[in-house]
Order: sequence, then structure tokens, then C-alpha cells
Amino acid sequence: MSVALPVISSESGLNRYLAEIRRFPMLEPQEEYMLAKNWRDHGDREA
Repeated sequence: MSVALPVISSESGLNRYLAEIRRFPMLEPQEEYMLAKNWRDHGDREA
């Protein structure tokens, strides 16, 4: 007995991911640097 499983296209997953990340604004390079530095140096989870 075989069971037909749904096929999930990796393209649809990629499209969903891209749509999701478009909801967030791009960071300026300096802002990204400072957030990463705060996370690394102080474990700042809010960064």
C-alpha cells in the first residue's frame, strides 16, 4: 500500500521566507554593527 504524500516545493518555502523578511526594515551598517557588538560583548538579547 502506498500513501500519496504532499509535495512541498522548496521555491514556495523560499518565497514565504522572502515575504516574511520584507516585513522588517533593513538596518544601516552602523546600526547592525552596534547591535552585533552589544550582543557579542554583553549578551544583549534585545540586540
